[in-house]
Amino acid sequence: MTHYSIGEFAKKTGLPISTLRYYEQEKLIYSHREKNNRRYYKESDIAWTQFIIRLKKRGCQ
Repeated sequence: MTHYSIGEFAKKTGLPISTLRYYEQEKLIYSHREKNNRRYYKESDIAWTQFIIRLKKRGCQ
């Protein structure tokens, strides 16, 4: 299973890190945590985040 740091995830999704943190705060996405409390994301999180991006482009808020 592939894990991505928040920086890698930002590059994969095209979103700034600040937006990812905001989406997490708003409970739109969920980051997993390592033992050292660093965020990481899974491959399935990319698909979900891309879905959120598509909804936002269509005017959903």
